Amino acid sequence: MRREGMERRISRRGFLRLSTAGLGTLNLFTWQSLWGVRQAWGANPSSITATAYGGPWEKAVKANFVTCFKAKTGIDVNILVGTPPEWLQKIMATYQRKPAIDVLLATSTFTHQAIRLGLLEKLDEDKAPNLKDVPAIFKDPFEGYAASFDGGAWAIAYNKERITNPPDTWEELVERIIRGEFGRRVMWPSINQTVGPEFVWLMAVTFGGSLENIDPGIQKIKEMKPYIAKFFSDMPSPGNALVAGEVDLAIWADGRLWGLVKAGAKHLSFKYLKPKSPMTTVEWMKVKNSPDIAWEYLNCGFDPQAQWGFISNFPGYFVTNRKVKYPPDHAALLDPTAADFTFEHFVFAPYKEMAPLIPLWVEKWNKEIGA
Repeated sequence: MRREGMERRISRRGFLRLSTAGLGTLNLFTWQSLWGVRQAWGANPSSITATAYGGPWEKAVKANFVTCFKAKTGIDVNILVGTPPEWLQKIMATYQRKPAIDVLLATSTFTHQAIRLGLLEKLDEDKAPNLKDVPAIFKDPFEGYAASFDGGAWAIAYNKERITNPPDTWEELVERIIRGEFGRRVMWPSINQTVGPEFVWLMAVTFGGSLENIDPGIQKIKEMKPYIAKFFSDMPSPGNALVAGEVDLAIWADGRLWGLVKAGAKHLSFKYLKPKSPMTTVEWMKVKNSPDIAWEYLNCGFDPQAQWGFISNFPGYFVTNRKVKYPPDHAALLDPTAADFTFEHFVFAPYKEMAPLIPLWVEKWNKEIGA
């Protein structure tokens, strides 16, 4: 009996020891699992920082891309409003430790500058799968470091009540300006405008020059100068001048013009010129050493629903995810090749090759155009 009782007691004690050990093992496993979760969440910051232009742009970015990201991750996004030169300076000063900006957007000139400076990570379509629905034309120029998410084209915005027979080609436009057909009521981008170098290149190649020889283009701009009311450097002034009746024709962006028409300026219109109109785009980029969760924000930048929500604020502009279906009223303002995502009527300026030449072009412009 005593032995049996002892055996029973030992068995109970053994059982309790085993049970305690088991609970300890379970508690250790549970603690380790929870710690792993904490570590996984701890790897993500409480917020990331991205960029946007001001005004309607900032509002549209927050309403669509930030909302998309927060819904997927629960993480906040600090939007830094400003310009690409300011943002690049901040990144250059911080990216080797903890970048001040995690996801950057910029127009193509500054995108190539960021690439040359080594500030970016290569895009990874496994981490941002919406990139797979973006045509190669918006990825190939950026060597795998960036992709365009929206854009438009530059051609002529004009007063259709005063110009009833607008030109069809870039060459015709320039020659008619030089002949004084539009009076001194034309606006043209300065070399200091975002697209200024692009139009120096366009004039050069239109009139027999090249990247290495912009003299033919500069000569034509000099001949137009007596009829240019203003060489503009900002974005709003052509629209303001057209609405005020100060000019009848301006080189401007399609989306900007259609925004004015939608707001009531029914006397204005826009026309793309042959052989092709220069296309300007804005790219998304992931900054080197930014947290991995920033890939999800980049992915939201190419999400079709978020892209449409964004571009619906800007009639006449396009986005780059093929899955976006434009409503008829928006599609009607687009060139047909933008609406069908072939973009055959547009041309990308060779930004990569242009970038190192721009300081020389600015110097030449200042000497020969001086405006």
